[in-house]
Amino acid sequence: MNEGYNKDIPKGAEEVRVISFSAPSALNTDVVGTDSQTGESFFNLATINSIIRVIEDQTQTATPKYTYRIERDGYLIRSLYSDLAKAESPGPVYPGFPLNLSPGQYQIRMQQTVTGTGLAARNLSLVFQKSLV
Repeated sequence: MNEGYNKDIPKGAEEVRVISFSAPSALNTDVVGTDSQTGESFFNLATINSIIRVIEDQTQTATPKYTYRIERDGYLIRSLYSDLAKAESPGPVYPGFPLNLSPGQYQIRMQQTVTGTGLAARNLSLVFQKSLV
């Protein structure tokens, strides 16, 4: 069995959701992500699910740095860092994953922690082990 999956969830129905973040107004300022499929600033899980990977839309050599906080019902579940969310990261198991999630309402907040080439909007792709519907 692949260690990158939650053994309690059947494999084969993975879903990718893109969370979009507008450019922050300043460093270390929260920006709440928007689910590009639903247009909402949150997503709900009615059953357990797992995030098996996240992919940020900038290359490994990019100088801006970001922190992404996954929150459930207003409580921090996990912080993710842009250095570990690159498309170039080798798999099949990624650092910090799977992230097993319980039912509830989730939001993802982004903070840009290093300016690099300036304050910028980001997209973060979340790969769920099973469909959200």
